[in-house]
Amino acid sequence: MYLEKFKSGKNTYIRLVECYRDPNTRTNRKKVIKNYGNYEKLKEQSPEVLRELEEKYSNVKAKEALARNDNFERLVNSLSAGVGDSEESLLLNYSSLILNPLWRDSLGMTEFFRYLKTRNDTEIQFDASKLTYYLAVQKMVEPQSHFHAYSSLSSYIGTGITELELSSLYRCLDYLYANKESILAHINRKVEGLYPRQNSLLFYDTTNCYFETPLDDEQTFTRYAKQDFCELLRDEGYEVAPDEVNALLEKEPSLIEIYEKCREEYGEAIRMRGLSKELRYDLPMVSVALVIDSNAFPVDFMVFAGNKSEKTNMVNSIDRLKSTYNITESIIVADSGLNSVPNMYMLLKNGFGYALSKSALSLPKKMEADITDLSKYTEKTDAQGNPLNYMYRIIDYPQKYKIIDEEHPENSPVTVVIQNKMLLTFSKKRQQHDLAVLEEKFGKARKAVADGAKIKTVNKGFSSFLSADIDTKKLIAKKIKMKLIEKHRKRAGFAAVIYHDVPTKEELIWLQSPKEETKSEQGIVGRNGLDNVDMSNVYHHLVQIERCFRIMKSNFSIRPMFVRTEAHINAHVLICIISLIMLRLIQKKLEEKGIHLSENAICSGLNDARLSYTVRNNINVYEKLTVRRMEVSTTGKFNGYKMNVTDLLTEVIDGGKLNHYNSDEDLRKVFGVKNLELFTPNSAE
Repeated sequence: MYLEKFKSGKNTYIRLVECYRDPNTRTNRKKVIKNYGNYEKLKEQSPEVLRELEEKYSNVKAKEALARNDNFERLVNSLSAGVGDSEESLLLNYSSLILNPLWRDSLGMTEFFRYLKTRNDTEIQFDASKLTYYLAVQKMVEPQSHFHAYSSLSSYIGTGITELELSSLYRCLDYLYANKESILAHINRKVEGLYPRQNSLLFYDTTNCYFETPLDDEQTFTRYAKQDFCELLRDEGYEVAPDEVNALLEKEPSLIEIYEKCREEYGEAIRMRGLSKELRYDLPMVSVALVIDSNAFPVDFMVFAGNKSEKTNMVNSIDRLKSTYNITESIIVADSGLNSVPNMYMLLKNGFGYALSKSALSLPKKMEADITDLSKYTEKTDAQGNPLNYMYRIIDYPQKYKIIDEEHPENSPVTVVIQNKMLLTFSKKRQQHDLAVLEEKFGKARKAVADGAKIKTVNKGFSSFLSADIDTKKLIAKKIKMKLIEKHRKRAGFAAVIYHDVPTKEELIWLQSPKEETKSEQGIVGRNGLDNVDMSNVYHHLVQIERCFRIMKSNFSIRPMFVRTEAHINAHVLICIISLIMLRLIQKKLEEKGIHLSENAICSGLNDARLSYTVRNNINVYEKLTVRRMEVSTTGKFNGYKMNVTDLLTEVIDGGKLNHYNSDEDLRKVFGVKNLELFTPNSAE
């Protein structure tokens, strides 16, 4: 048990809490043993009671932390003393030494954070560059919550951090959020200098990340607001409990304004339940929108409330691209979830072209014969004329959109015809996959009908092929929709991309204030010169942004999120973005040497970068541990060549090479660093 101070509105409260491990959810939780009320009032009215409580409970966490760290400190001190030999050793990860050139030189982050410190008036008691770098490295090596990242700091060598309080780590997250735009703008300039971007192509997509907490922000903020409201009323002579607030507000509407002000103190709710792509509807989440370039380097990101529409989020993201980075005359590439005529018009109005994927299943039935006629398709080949195992064709695909101009209602509505092009592709490999998935679902549907099974919905999975009788409580599978099965069979292997060029200046002027001279005429947005761009390659680039999300979720554990405030959530995503950029830089350096490594192989190689640290003959000795050897591609395909990936990364990124046994001087010489001091945990937090 320990005393906990917590902020609620403008007041600070104190309570006695106890931590425990929930056996069902396997998470650490805490329960309130006793509430002592307003901290300031308790300090004024009962100073002796407060002093006794603090003496008894406040140092419990400090004592536990000192006990945990006692052995570590004693071991570090004995090793660092360099007296005789030591039979004990420390296991250290040196990935931060390997990656330092990327941070310091390629991205110029050390110098940039130094500039930020001189530019900002905010005084910070920590090295933001070193701490951000460590958090980014730690995401690549062994992703954990920020609390556990702090606990793991002592097992890394080369971070440059010798002292740090846990509170400073969370203040660093606030600092990163406050400087998010400046940090991203600087990184974008550096990446552009290393690998010139084709800003004519930008890829956009969204995903969502959940939180393992039972309450969303609206529920949490409402609970806090009621506590503050009750405290205010108590000062005015009212005695009311939080669960009585709703009844009181109905009885006395004059108090609603006071309550609403209490609620406004907590701001907008961001962790909310919504349409989860991972089917975690039971948990609150946020939506993360990401923009990457054609080299798969992130350009920008935004975090939205989990209950906001993806299509609405896209409008905000595009506005930010224009205002923050002055990016215009680019083509936005996005998946089918963002494919809508209003979005197309919005992009054109903002000066962007687009390439939006579309499921072949969603195309009109009248187009089916034309879509599936492979005699009209062209075989795609590489520069050497070798077939790439898919075919394509380009057709006209005009779409209408009615515009209501709120500023000029006399001109409304205006019907705009957007003269889109559509890229249709067919892949034999994709067809085999689609048919295999279809047969699996078809088999489940047949079994459900034969068994008269109850189903939850007729909109997802195999049940989308079923018609059902409605029972009193559930749906009962009755019949298979054979026409729908046949449609899936015919369109297996086909996919589509709807695209449009960047509008001309004349079209852009018209789009800002659309009008038509006669009712029989329609406005037309018609320029489309993208035929000279290889749109079939653009389609295949769509998978890159999905891969970025997969890396952040699988390799960096971006979710579940263990942070709470909007600032910390944004900073957490920013750290993952920085890690992703560093990972891309590694892959680029490897590719320049004709070596192809997956993200998993690189992260595993960094995790394997371990040294055993001990003292022999009064000298600090670092023994490089034997690690697994991985298959490395030098041709684009695996050819059976295996090597130590950790050594490969050390040589490619830093140009150095470690011996089996190394001294302090060896490490400093190989990695070009001055400080090898270790972080020793000494905070009670």
